[in-house]
Amino acid sequence: MKVIEKSFKTKLLFADKILFLDDPAAYSSLAKKAIQKYGYSPDHNINWCEYETHPDQKTIFVYWPDGTALLTHKEEKAWYVFSEPLAPIKKRIPNLIQFINIVLDNPEIKKVVLELQRDTRRFLKKNLPSQLRDIEINYTLTWPVFDLKKFDPALPGKFFKRLRNRRNKFYREHKISVVDAKSFPQERLCGIVERWHERRGARDRTYYHRYQNLIKNNFNGTESARVILVDNNPVGFNAGWPVPNAKKHYYAAIGLHDYSLPDLGEILNIEDLCWIKDAGYLTADFGGGEKDLTNFKRQFRPTSFYKTFIFSVVRQEPPAKT
Repeated sequence: MKVIEKSFKTKLLFADKILFLDDPAAYSSLAKKAIQKYGYSPDHNINWCEYETHPDQKTIFVYWPDGTALLTHKEEKAWYVFSEPLAPIKKRIPNLIQFINIVLDNPEIKKVVLELQRDTRRFLKKNLPSQLRDIEINYTLTWPVFDLKKFDPALPGKFFKRLRNRRNKFYREHKISVVDAKSFPQERLCGIVERWHERRGARDRTYYHRYQNLIKNNFNGTESARVILVDNNPVGFNAGWPVPNAKKHYYAAIGLHDYSLPDLGEILNIEDLCWIKDAGYLTADFGGGEKDLTNFKRQFRPTSFYKTFIFSVVRQEPPAKT
């Protein structure tokens, strides 16, 4: 197994027994075992972690001898923890603090950026040692969750009247079909991403490389990936996977379209909810977003919401001498 960061090597192998692995051939099986045993967050998916890696980052799998782990991305001057720790509750904060201490011991690393659920962040903040401090929240994502027993694909009632009318009009005016994305030409799928990126601009914090990586790797790591065609033209796709160690709980991770038609986002979201329900799932997580995306998803009547918080931990600078 390859250990990165030569300056860490002695410390990692002989003191802390932690491995920092950057070779997928070395870490893939360990990551899958850790996720199978300790996974609970929707983003606990090693393929998605790799797809999310920015061009100026490296995927690093951080592994403890007891099988606990962190999914991370490393930049030149910053280190990012991808989702929650892969560990039982009692080890999540100790593992995070140990990891942060190690990487911030390297003077080239200026900060560790985390995205954590409310309780994990609260406990980390409470237990940070004196040499570390957290920077206030950068931004917050809101995650809607659907109870699929309560979702009726017919969209009945007053609440859904506007959405139901828009859906019915769309289906009257267009020919809609859904096909397997894994057997669809990749260049046409990449065309959807390119059009999405051009038309969306800088209105959110996302990057289109994750979707390109997803397509180029033939949607590995997803349970289902489906292309939506309107009048025989591919205009969007949905994909996701079951949340680990959660009974019949699905993560609708990807829902992307090219903005070529009004109400296309609503059509994709309805298709996704219907597929997930028909597949036998009881609940579905529709991913984190900021205000505009959250308001869009409210029209489908989520059952509940939770939040994740993006913030940084840095070294505590000594007080200035007077």
